[in-house]
Amino acid sequence: MKKLGTFGKSIKAEMLKVTWPTWNETVRMSLVVFAFVAFFALILGSADYVFNFARQLLIQK
Repeated sequence: MKKLGTFGKSIKAEMLKVTWPTWNETVRMSLVVFAFVAFFALILGSADYVFNFARQLLIQK
């Protein structure tokens, strides 16, 4: 049980060392992540459409 208390104290000490981002940094980085996800979703969706179209052309012949 003593080890559990020591473990809890070490967690608290480490959490005090963490530099947390500000609200503006969090919002900005979230928007960057959203933009990258949207960008790659468009790329993958476009590739899927092109390959599906090409597959349909091959099947019709």
